Amino acid sequence: MPKVKINNVELYYEVKGSGDAIVFTHGASWDHRQWEPQIDELSKRYKTITWDVRGHGQSSLPKGKVDSEDFS
Repeated sequence: MPKVKINNVELYYEVKGSGDAIVFTHGASWDHRQWEPQIDELSKRYKTITWDVRGHGQSSLPKGKVDSEDFS
């Protein structure tokens, strides 16, 4: 389960395929799985990167108050 730690938050991500990269960001209350049908097709020709926004799916939230600008 790949994760990267940035600003005291662990962000989950998945990389599939190879070639030019396409990054997918899910909507509110979803997670990286929102894009599964698209990833199944596009990863045949491109490197696809999906991730869970902080506090969603397998990504964490930092302790304490969270500012909405932290999601940008």
